[in-house]
Amino acid sequence: MELKADRSHNMVDRFFKADMKRQGESSMKVRQAVIPAAGLGINFLPITKTIPKELLPIIDKTCLEYVFAEGISAGVEEFIVVISKEKQIIRDYFEDSQYMIDWLRNRHLDNLIPTLNPLPKNIKLTFVYQDEPLGLGHAVYCAHKHITDDNFFVLLPDDIIDAEPPVTNQLLKVYAFQQRPTIAVMEVPWEDVCRYGIVQATPVSEHVGAVQNIVEKPTRQEAPSNLAVMGRYLLPKNIFSYIVKTKPGAGGEIQLTDAIRNIIADTGVNSYVFEGERFDTGEPLGLLLANLVFSLKHPVYKDKIQKTVKMLSAGI
Repeated sequence: MELKADRSHNMVDRFFKADMKRQGESSMKVRQAVIPAAGLGINFLPITKTIPKELLPIIDKTCLEYVFAEGISAGVEEFIVVISKEKQIIRDYFEDSQYMIDWLRNRHLDNLIPTLNPLPKNIKLTFVYQDEPLGLGHAVYCAHKHITDDNFFVLLPDDIIDAEPPVTNQLLKVYAFQQRPTIAVMEVPWEDVCRYGIVQATPVSEHVGAVQNIVEKPTRQEAPSNLAVMGRYLLPKNIFSYIVKTKPGAGGEIQLTDAIRNIIADTGVNSYVFEGERFDTGEPLGLLLANLVFSLKHPVYKDKIQKTVKMLSAGI
């Protein structure tokens, strides 16, 4: 189902397109983002017995670093990362290692020391723990004590999106026009709707819809559309009061989509068909494709990758 607007919505479209082209920042600031990272990563077993899927690499950066970079581009200053006790290695990865610092200094490799912590010094990283895998809604709720502003992002590290401007920036532009919770969506094949949260939305413009309903992992027959939620949310702080009232849904878990559905009647929710290419790095093929696409843009590796791709294509 494609969101198509009639002519009465052309003014809305012009606003978004003009605003997207401007490189200036939105007047709205969202300083905090929640990153749920407590999942087990079963699609990558046995690797994920010891290495969290969020730390798997896309070229020379982890998936988590790509999500951090996207958030920082939108003005995020603090990331609240939700992990399990079994994934303490994520915390270790982003903390300073005195052993490595000393090792590099002793070998006159001081130039490599800044690479040990990939986050800028002004970015705050807070870790909270989800003791049981009770669903995305529950994971987000685990961060509630740390959210101090009226709005915050939820960024799923399984969804790596190659977009300019980044999707978080796009969501800010949508919010600037109409102050509502906003979720990023894209069309998926109908046979895949059972894997996602699916929205039913009334078109506001070519890319923006007023959400009427949202269903977690419906069957093809039950799905109201094929517009799937894609791991980028701009939510109000009061979403937590809806999460605590949410009963277990699909898979017996507390679903974020169910909490969002309950907020629709009170504040309204917008969906936004973002511009960009999304990769599901929570499964092997998606991670492989992300590596290929990003390597073709990498300043060091792109020429060699292009030659290899051409050579392989010629041999097919």
